[in-house]
Amino acid sequence: MLDKSLEFLRSELDTYIKSITGSTKTSTVLSPLFDSDGKSLLGDALLGMCLVNVEEERVNKAQQREAVGSGTAIQFLPPEVRLNLHVLVAANVSGVAADNTKYDQSLRSLSAAITFFQGHRVFSADEYPELPDGVKKLVLELETLDYEFQNHVWGTLGGKLTPSVMYRVRLVAMQMGRVVSSGKPITKKEALVLG
Repeated sequence: MLDKSLEFLRSELDTYIKSITGSTKTSTVLSPLFDSDGKSLLGDALLGMCLVNVEEERVNKAQQREAVGSGTAIQFLPPEVRLNLHVLVAANVSGVAADNTKYDQSLRSLSAAITFFQGHRVFSADEYPELPDGVKKLVLELETLDYEFQNHVWGTLGGKLTPSVMYRVRLVAMQMGRVVSSGKPITKKEALVLG
């Protein structure tokens, strides 16, 4: 589910950037940004998207198990896990030529990414049938990182700081799909009279 949700966002962003630049080349890749030696893995792409962190959504945490089925038997699934993903969108400034053409293009693409996600903060299954099965909605929030936290993030990624922006992608829900119990449905109610 994580891979499909992030690939959906990458594809939507890539389509948007292609529409405003007229390019036919892939501008955005979903990839680790650097190898173990600190060299860029983005190739010719102008932007890289990288999953930095996964956290459980505690405010909207599912408490109840999910009931499926009808008729003579109901099966219960464990509560779904709702996740927030921290996604870094970074400009690819590796291999910049002396005339800074790629740097300029990467910064324009990063600006386009910010504009795109500002205008498309919510991706719902009603409006985007391409959303992966089981994903009802993705909500993007811009995260502001202070210099110290940026230093930690880029140190962990193994590269040098490049122009980038962090988004929190909310409410990616995951369900195991394994039945944990089953039972018969309640078909009639009886009033208990005390007295």
